[in-house]
Amino acid sequence: MVSHCISVLAGAGELEIGIGTEQPDRRRGFALLAASAFVEHCLAHGLAPIWGCFPENVPSYTPAKRLGFEDGLLFPICFWEEGG
Repeated sequence: MVSHCISVLAGAGELEIGIGTEQPDRRRGFALLAASAFVEHCLAHGLAPIWGCFPENVPSYTPAKRLGFEDGLLFPICFWEEGG
């Protein structure tokens, strides 16, 4: 397996997309293919695929734009760190 696409969060009929490709196989279109199949599966089953990322995360932002995601790509993210 060189690339994967999973749902990192799910709820209310929406699935947030998480993709990854192994280092030697990056920049060859595999993530785009995996994400495209994921989106098609979501739409065929009445689910809304969601894609969120920072614009400086070019490896994530670029395929998102190529798949037609525009609105909702940029949103505030809160970080939580458990203190000790």
